[in-house]
This record gives sequence, structure tokens and C-alpha cells, in this order.
Amino acid sequence: MKKSFLIFIVFTVFSFVLNSKVIPFEKISKVDSILVTKDYIYVVEGTSVNIFNRKDFKFVKKFGKKGKGPGEFSSAVKLSPNKDKLVAFDFMKILVFSKNGDYISEKRKKKITTFKLKSVGDNYIGIYLNMGKKSVKTIFALFDPDLNILKEIKSINDKRKASRKIYMFKDPLRYTTIKDRIFLNDTRGFNIKIFDKAGNLIRTIEQKYEFLKLTDKTKKEIIESFKGPDYEYFKKNVVFPDYFSSISNLYADNNYLYVFTYKTDNKGTETFIYDLDGNFIKKTSVDIKYADILEKFPMCIYDGVLYQFVDNEDDEIWELHVNKII
Repeated sequence: MKKSFLIFIVFTVFSFVLNSKVIPFEKISKVDSILVTKDYIYVVEGTSVNIFNRKDFKFVKKFGKKGKGPGEFSSAVKLSPNKDKLVAFDFMKILVFSKNGDYISEKRKKKITTFKLKSVGDNYIGIYLNMGKKSVKTIFALFDPDLNILKEIKSINDKRKASRKIYMFKDPLRYTTIKDRIFLNDTRGFNIKIFDKAGNLIRTIEQKYEFLKLTDKTKKEIIESFKGPDYEYFKKNVVFPDYFSSISNLYADNNYLYVFTYKTDNKGTETFIYDLDGNFIKKTSVDIKYADILEKFPMCIYDGVLYQFVDNEDDEIWELHVNKII
């Protein structure tokens, strides 16, 4: 009996260790974003990308540097997987690399006000700002490989005002892609539209949700988190609603859609999980680390596992936190 109990304790501890790991990364001085695939973990560090093996976390290689030449980035880069390749977006260009970081090709953006691009099939989705004299039109659209608009999915016309007020949690456009599916939250409510790769609406996820109250204490913490050169301007012009939006972020991996809200408990951030057809799987809490009251440390989900880089300021080192979600 004692032996069986000991085996049970050892198995429980071992399972916990498997479900949660913390790995120090001494070679990394800054993490802007990460991408996780079957074989690799890509860590964006300004205008360069570090590749690590996903199984043993060992350094593989580094590619990219600041510049305007082939394979170089003019600004911090964003990565998106595309079949057997890796697509990188900076302010001016779209660059294609192999999965192991070898340069293949690039093209200049026709519209530099196109940003937050992600791959979907052979095309891209993202946001385009159409700047007018009296208004700014924000367009969420499907683009071809040359960034010509194939289909406008959502547009928001924001009339410019002399006051230049900053409205928090207004007109959200949260989206992600996986397996030729597009997932979009474009309202303050719990509403997620699912589109196919051609931008055709397949289904809408809707459910009743009790909004989280924005307290005066929380508003003050948000204002304080913006300390910097524009702090006084932000403090003077920010306008808060009475409640948070229902959804804070959308993530997807090969099997599931993860919907994060602004609610937290002692176990983590409230998370709703759906399959890729929009069928509800479960609600849970996920242990997500925050850089401040709103901003999550860089993270990615792959194969039901959360990968998140956290800045350990005490030890002056970046740590990779690996936690199984489902």
C-alpha cells in the first residue's frame, strides 16, 4: 500500500512537471513576439529572429538584421507560418523564408498603411488605413499576395475630432487564422465570426456574457501603465467606457480556438475553448503572465500548449514558460 501511494505521488509530481516548465534563455536580451511551429520556436528580437529547437530548446540559428537589403528588416518584424514557409512582415516589405530561416524572396508593400498581416491560404488578412482629410477609415480585409484588396470584411469610419480623444476598448478588431480559417471579433460583445479563406462567413459564435466593470482603480492603473513621452497627453485625453470589452485576445492552433477575456482568478485568465468549427469545448483558467495591467508578455499557443516569454527582472533574464492548456 505504501509503495503504491509513493508511486502515485511520484506520478502526480512528474505529470505536473510535464504540464509546466520554466526554461531560462540567456542568449535573449529582448522579446518582441514569438511563433511556435512543429519543430521550432521563433523569437523576434527587434530586426532579427532567433530560432530554437522546440523539443530541447537549443539554439539553432539567427537570421535577419536591420537594413534595406534582401533579407533585411527596416523595422521590428512580425512572423506568420505559411505551409512549408515562413512569412515575415516589416513596415515596408513582405519577406519569405524557409522554416529554417533561409531567405527566399521579398516584395515591397504597395500600401505602407497596411499592417497586422497574417497568412491565410495563399493570401493575407490584415488592416488597411484609408487616410482622408476629415476621417480615417479602418478596413479589415482579405488581400492578394501583392496586397490588392480582394474583399472588405469589416470597415470602421472614424471621423477626426479636434479634441483627439483616445477611446479605450472602442471598435475592436481582434483576429487570428489557422487552417484556412479566419476568426474575427469586431464587437464589444462575445461575438466571433468564422470565415473561410475566401472571406465568406461560415458561422458566428455568440453567447451571453457578463461584462467586467472598469473601476476607478483599474482606470488609474491603465493610465499609469502608459508612462512615457506621451503620458500627459494620454492622461488628459483618454476616455474609458463603464465596462471592459468581453474579449481581450484570440489565439488558434491546429485543433482549437482560444478566447481570452479580461477576467482573472487565482488560477489565471478566463479562457473559452472551441474547436475550429466553433463548437464549445470548455471554459478554463490559463496561467498567463502580464507585463502590465493590459499587456501580456509575448506568447503563442501550439498543440494545446502555451509558450510565453517572461522578463525576469530580478535575475535579468528572459524565461520561457511552457504550460499545457488542453
